[in-house]
Amino acid sequence: TYGKLRDSMTIEEKQNLKNQFITNAPNYMDIDGIIDYMIFLHCIQGFPDNSTKNVMWSTYDGKIWSPNAYDLDTTWNMSWDGQIGVFENKVIDHQTGGFWIDGWYRANLRGNALFEAILLFYAEQAQNRFNELRKGPLSYDNISNRFTSFINGIPQELYDREASDYPTRPSEQISSVTGKKNTTNLDQILSFADSLLQFMDEEYNSSKMIHNINYFNS
Repeated sequence: TYGKLRDSMTIEEKQNLKNQFITNAPNYMDIDGIIDYMIFLHCIQGFPDNSTKNVMWSTYDGKIWSPNAYDLDTTWNMSWDGQIGVFENKVIDHQTGGFWIDGWYRANLRGNALFEAILLFYAEQAQNRFNELRKGPLSYDNISNRFTSFINGIPQELYDREASDYPTRPSEQISSVTGKKNTTNLDQILSFADSLLQFMDEEYNSSKMIHNINYFNS
């Protein structure tokens, strides 16, 4: 049904489709949890790795299911092999079906039509939740404080021991993508987090999001 959604549909058809989805989806899925999950992935650049293969679903009652993040080795502008800047200038790829394409909110969710559908049918709810989270858990200050506290809580002795055991760590080599030496540290993470969060602020409150919110009413 979702795949048949087109601008050629009448207002009644679009509204009927939306009503069917939002009436039935909560019988099987934790909509609030899924929206939080996707916003979380947006803000750590966890797509498409954690919207396709690395998604684990859990349930407390055998009826309502929620997604859980797993692996997360490709986030914060770092690749699974320790390289930095692999996604530089590719956070959003408009040409190949990235964040926005033809007015649709896709958020790099290629390969997961369910997530795409939820972010379309619940566009206003997703927008409100994002703005709410940005005031607390997803604020730059909160992210900065948590990373700083975690990293500083590890004794220097352990960093030195790991460097000795793994002298050829990918995160200290020349990137085959950027041609520069990879430097994975707190500054790198926070710098990327700051720029990406600002970008997300614009995307979640842009005219394209308004398009999705109003799509079923026009």
